[in-house]
Amino acid sequence: MIDYVPEKSNLLAHARVDAIAFGCTSGSFVKGMGYDKKVIEAIKIVRE
Repeated sequence: MIDYVPEKSNLLAHARVDAIAFGCTSGSFVKGMGYDKKVIEAIKIVRE
């Protein structure tokens, strides 16, 4: 899943909305605690 985060985040960056929510409870369940932080970092890279 994290492989798609940069591409999809880039698409959403142009959406001109005030907020975007990302909900994926299965990511941490399957990949373990802290996986959400990896996804957050992947999103931040696109924003910078």
